[in-house]
Amino acid sequence: MENKKYSEVLIDGKIYSLSGTEDQQYLQKVASYISDKTAQLKGQEGFTKQSQEYQAVMVELNIADDYFKALDKAAVSDRKRDSMERDSYSLKHELVTTQMSLEKREQELSEARREASEARKEAAEAKQELAEAKQELAGVKKELEEMKQELADVRKQYKEDRDELLKLQALQAAYDRAGNGGNQGNPQQHRSQNGGYNQNYNNNRR
Repeated sequence: MENKKYSEVLIDGKIYSLSGTEDQQYLQKVASYISDKTAQLKGQEGFTKQSQEYQAVMVELNIADDYFKALDKAAVSDRKRDSMERDSYSLKHELVTTQMSLEKREQELSEARREASEARKEAAEAKQELAEAKQELAGVKKELEEMKQELADVRKQYKEDRDELLKLQALQAAYDRAGNGGNQGNPQQHRSQNGGYNQNYNNNRR
């Protein structure tokens, strides 16, 4: 059981000895409130002309009025508090939802950055491969040009050799006709002269 506390208070000019579990400061506060309320009513015209019972009831009514107004105010405050708590809960929920959405967006952004990095890497590799392919193509083109030049040289040499062969064949035919016409009566000499022509022909080829 809590120890009672005693305190002397002043109410409407009279000293009262009070006891209770509350501290002295609280008791003085309550007494001061009653004394102020009594003084306020006594300040009204005609109030002090009423009986002591009437004055006491009026003081009690005014205190009760203040009490119920305080209850109403407290109820309004409670409703505001409840509304603020609901709003706070809603805001917290919205904050959590926003935070989760933000984290998801950050993950998506991180994934997009990773994919972009891989795409840049692949693009760089493709660019390098393209450069190597171009270089290889340039080498192939150069080799092809060299082969074309070589083929042109071969064709030119072939044409020159063919022209020379045709000339030699024509010369051989001319020698043969000339030899046959001048040695018809002496076959042995004709063969000897043909042999000479053939020798000259071989010398010309060398």
